[in-house]
Amino acid sequence: FTFSTSSTLPRNPFTEAPRGVTTDRPNWVPDDSASICHSCTTPFTMTRRRHHCRNCGQMVCSSCSPNTIPILKFGYKRPVRVCTKCYIDMLSQRANSDGYQPIIL
Repeated sequence: FTFSTSSTLPRNPFTEAPRGVTTDRPNWVPDDSASICHSCTTPFTMTRRRHHCRNCGQMVCSSCSPNTIPILKFGYKRPVRVCTKCYIDMLSQRANSDGYQPIIL
């Protein structure tokens, strides 16, 4: 039996984020501080609901956040709601890295 001289300990999955995942998620805009959509500036009402973009944290309406996408850097393995701007930005980054061509709704 030998001991490793390396000071690197195994990652504790219960207390540490997986490798490549940041715990620095964006600060969400508080619900009560946004009266209009950050993207289209349409006022929120009882029927036009507020939604947070999981990538940038901005408050947007459903028309400005129709897309979902996994955000692996924040630990979202399943698709989550993102605003159209973030969706296009993330797909553009993906296209630049692996030739993926986005379909934008």
